[in-house]
Amino acid sequence: MPHSPVNYKNKLPLAALLLLSVLLLFSAGEWSQALFTSTYPYSPPLTHIKTDEKIVAITFDTEWSSSGIERLLPVLADYQIKSTFFVTGDWAREHPIQLRSIAEAGHEIGNHSTRHRHMQSLSPQAVQEEILECSNTIRDITGIKPACFRPPYGEYGEDVLRAAAQFSMRTVLWNLDSCDWKNLSPASIAEKVLAQCTPGSIVRFHSSALNTPEALKIILPALQSQGYEIVTVSGLLAYRGS
Repeated sequence: MPHSPVNYKNKLPLAALLLLSVLLLFSAGEWSQALFTSTYPYSPPLTHIKTDEKIVAITFDTEWSSSGIERLLPVLADYQIKSTFFVTGDWAREHPIQLRSIAEAGHEIGNHSTRHRHMQSLSPQAVQEEILECSNTIRDITGIKPACFRPPYGEYGEDVLRAAAQFSMRTVLWNLDSCDWKNLSPASIAEKVLAQCTPGSIVRFHSSALNTPEALKIILPALQSQGYEIVTVSGLLAYRGS
């Protein structure tokens, strides 16, 4: 039995409606969570870059109090350092003034999820919601769309990597943990970082850790005296050309 000819004239309204539906899934430049796909391409998480040049990225996980920001920013300014702050959406909503001060000082702002939950315990849709909501909160407060995502606790799987990539963000971890969250002394934090820092490293600090500002007063001039250039994560990626 021959196929009936397709009436394209009658199909056009439906096609137009489908196109309109897709366009409506955009919200201020972000993909809607309805477009999540389990086959979206992604890159492995970035922990460092391979280079012989003395360049290092300093990063701060920012999810708890705001007390450290007022202490950190002057130290970074004293040594003319730009770094990357990975902030949660909840923190951003609770501390918009501090978030703007980070941005106004020229530091990079990264996405650290909305509620600092264990990503591996969430469904793919919930992972996507955590990331999208945080990015939208940061954008609404600062006008900045984050380019990097750091999963809480450094935990990730394929769903996390795909979700971040879908929102045009690179998943970023670290290869050197300062362990400032253990409330080590400034000298102990500095000793650990300076002993283990290598060209291309990404160093993790916490903005709310008690002794981080004092430790940085030791670490930053020491690295600079060794010839290191200290940059943001995006600066590290640009340096590598990735």
